[in-house]
Amino acid sequence: MKKPPAAKSVSKDALVLWFKSDAVATDSDNTVEHWNDTLRNNRHATSPNVAARPKRVDDLAGRAALVFDGKDDHLAVLHDEELAYGPAESFSVSVWAHLDAVTSGWKGLVTKGRDLSPWYGMWIDPGGKWAFGGGSNIGGRTVKAGWQHVCIVQHGGKERRVYVDGDLTGRGTVASGDGKGDLWIGGAKSTNEFFRGSVSEVRVYHRALTHAEVVHLAESP
Repeated sequence: MKKPPAAKSVSKDALVLWFKSDAVATDSDNTVEHWNDTLRNNRHATSPNVAARPKRVDDLAGRAALVFDGKDDHLAVLHDEELAYGPAESFSVSVWAHLDAVTSGWKGLVTKGRDLSPWYGMWIDPGGKWAFGGGSNIGGRTVKAGWQHVCIVQHGGKERRVYVDGDLTGRGTVASGDGKGDLWIGGAKSTNEFFRGSVSEVRVYHRALTHAEVVHLAESP
């Protein structure tokens, strides 16, 4: 599918989770105590294990970000029904991520309910491609070093899509993602699938973003 022109803006309609790099509470050595939900819905992300929290950096290739070590760093948002979706429901997850290098194996970037099936989320698969995980995994474009915008979209009752830097790179069938587990950033609960890299923004919408809206997000870091 040809990339359309970018939408002029993206409405906050049905935006249920929004983490930005300037809404982070840190301690004296920049360890993240919690990542504040910009929407102020009390869906903050943290980890009870201080040693497993990411660090915040003020300037990573031009922007602030949270750096995850790929060993155990992660942040979690407690289960919320607004973040759980059946196959007939639409939702979107948009992320800005930076990788210094590409490593092998499954790597969870933003995942929901991996320990309590059915789950959904954004992974790097063993072939080094971005993937919409959960149900039948849908592969997208090969991961590259540097900043990338990745977005997974479920059009309820129709299909799932994977976008990378605004391009539609994969599509497949819808699936249920309404498990009761927590949402993790930087890994997947109950598995050793930790992400090594950095994240500057996470958005979750309870609607399907249009391709033009995805292009806008990819062109407006």
